[in-house]
Formats: sequence, C-alpha cells, structure tokens
Amino acid sequence: MRKETVALLAVLLLLPIAFPEAQRSSPLWKHEAKDGVNSVSISSDGKWLVAGGNETYVWVFRNDHEKPAWKYQLGGYSYVNSVAISADGSYFLIGCNDGKVILYQWNKETSTATLVWTYYEEGRRVSPYPRTVAISGDGSYMVVGMTNGEVAFFSKESGRPLWIEKCGYQVISVAISRDGKYAVAATDNGAFVFNKDGKIFSIGRGSFFTATAVSDDGSVIAVGNRYGKIIILDPSGKQTDEIQLDRCIWSLDITPDGRYVVAATGELTGKIFKCLSSDKEPSLLIETNLPASAVSISSDGSKIFAADAQNVYFLENGQTVWQCHVVKGLDGSIECVDMSDTGDYMVACTARSEKEHNIYFFQATPIAPKEEQKGINIMVIAGGLIVVALVIALLLRHRISREIELET
Repeated sequence: MRKETVALLAVLLLLPIAFPEAQRSSPLWKHEAKDGVNSVSISSDGKWLVAGGNETYVWVFRNDHEKPAWKYQLGGYSYVNSVAISADGSYFLIGCNDGKVILYQWNKETSTATLVWTYYEEGRRVSPYPRTVAISGDGSYMVVGMTNGEVAFFSKESGRPLWIEKCGYQVISVAISRDGKYAVAATDNGAFVFNKDGKIFSIGRGSFFTATAVSDDGSVIAVGNRYGKIIILDPSGKQTDEIQLDRCIWSLDITPDGRYVVAATGELTGKIFKCLSSDKEPSLLIETNLPASAVSISSDGSKIFAADAQNVYFLENGQTVWQCHVVKGLDGSIECVDMSDTGDYMVACTARSEKEHNIYFFQATPIAPKEEQKGINIMVIAGGLIVVALVIALLLRHRISREIELET
C-alpha cells in the first residue's frame, strides 16, 4: 500500500475528532457563592463585572479571575435583588430587599469601591423594595423599579430621588438610555416612559408588561408583555411597530442604534427571536426545551448571548456557535445574563437551588469542557495507535511479500 493511502486512512480516522458533531463550551471561570446569585452586570469593554445575591455580598470581578477584585458584605437582611454597572465601569448601583438603593463609585486603578450614597426610608424596609435597577452609561442617572409599583429616578449627586411615580402594583423591569435622558418601566399596569422630569406617557394601561429595552439615545423604545407582544415606540409616544410572538416575553435587549431587538420567550418551552425594529417578521434563532429566561445583544447586532433555565447559548450572525449546560440540578435556574458591547465577553448567574449559586464568565471563543478535552485526548491517542498499528502491519505485509518473491 502506498504512503498516500496510509495518510488518507489516518485523516479518515481522525476526521470525527477534528470536527465534533456539536460545539460545546465551558466558562473561562466560575465563582461559587454560598447562596443564590440574583443579578450580574458587565461593563461595555467586558473588563469589569458586578454581581450580588442572597449571600448579602456585593462582588466586583476583573474579567481574568474568579476571585473578586473587591467584595463587601452588606450585613443584616440586605440581600441583593438587582445590580447594574455603568457602561464605562465607573459606577455601580445595587437594589436590596430591605429597601436600600446603594450607589458606589469604582476606582479601576486601585480596585476599590467608594460609597456615594444610600437611599433608605425607615418604615419602608419590607415593602416596597427595589426589584430592578438600571444605570446610565457614565453613571450620572439611574432608575429603580419597586415592588409596590413605584418608579424612582436618581442622579449621582444625591441619594434623594429626583422624582417617584406610582405606576402599578409592581414593577417587573426597568431600562435607561445610555445618555440618561429616557427611562422605561414594565409594570403589571402597562408600560411607562419617563425623562429626567418624570412621566412622559404610558401605554397598555391594565396590561401586564414584563420586559423593557431602550436605544442609547432613547429614540427607540421596546416593551414586551406577557401575551407575547413587543411594542416599538419613540419618545413622543408614537408607536412605530408591533411584533407578535407566541408566548410571554421574559427578556428584551436592543442595539445602541435601535435597529435590532432580541427577545427571550417562554412558558413550558422557550424561543429566542431577533427582530428588525422596523420589521414585523421576527427571525426564530433557537427553540429550547425550557423557558428562555434572558438575552443580550452586541452593539453591531451580530452576536447574541441567551439563556434558558439551565443552558446558555452564544450566536453569531444568526447561527449558534456554542452552548453550555450550566445548571446541573433540576431546581436551579439561570437568573441573568449580560454581554460586553463587542460580544467578546459574557456573564451569567444562577440561583433558586441549594447547590446552583454561581457566577460564570465566558468568552466568545469556545473552550472545550474538561471531560470533552479528556475524551478528545483519549480518542487522539487511540486513533494514533490504530494508525501506527496499520502502518506496521502494512510494512510487515510488504516485507513478507518481498521475501516470498525472492525465494521463488
């Protein structure tokens, strides 16, 4: 047998190893907390992330290590419901279950946080408390949604709200434009849009809205409700589009220019959609066996990071690049995901379980799971041994044939 034939056999043997059927990935690192992690947020460059949960700790991480660069225990019963870091990484905001809203300034050079202010009213410790928070790109303005249906708007200059608006019985989601000029809230009594002076308008009064997103300059606003409808608006209150999906909208995100909107939907099963904000025909990207819970999109709209209850998915140009099975148990859940502007780095956190309470940091380039790496190494060794055995057998056969020819 010729050398070319032996080489071809080797390639055929190693082909399944080089090109596995499904691309899987694993976190670059994970941080194991002692209790559920409810919220995580990443800076626009992906270098810093802040997280918090039921352990009463607030953590700030560099993107290159699972050990916190800074941590602080709030103490008492101040577990963290929601966190948000400014796009430039200079400020982060925390909403706690005991009614506190806390703003910190972050020093990147020294990896230390300085308390700017704490909003807290005695007698409001149990209810209302902040369920969801959002912060502008430079940390100048922030919006907070309360469990009693109030929406509060702050500036970094004072721990007293610039205004508070009663919007419903509970606020589910809030968002703020990167320039801080507009804020939006999804409540059980409609969706509300605000500027720095207070409410501008509301839509869908009496309807249960669940998700919000707003472009960097506030010119495009997206709100989603429990019936699968996404409404696209401008700051004047004009409805520019309406997209009907087939189930509850759990999460929305939008590109800085407002061109693309992504949605995570689900009840018993889930779907991830990508939509042009000016087009009523959404593209179905993923169908999952579990409700889709969270979604984030890169600035140019090409990359998407999404999650169902147990898995995360990274997509580029509408195709799934890799996925990772994060939650191993049956009762855990992925609570939140976020992604850097370029889509190179992404984070997720888990809660609602005795065991699943972690922070996960991923990169766009897939990292083979350890068990898969071991499996590939074993397959490579086995394949190599087979090729070597075949080569030896062929050489022996050739030698025996030559000896028989010489004897005859």
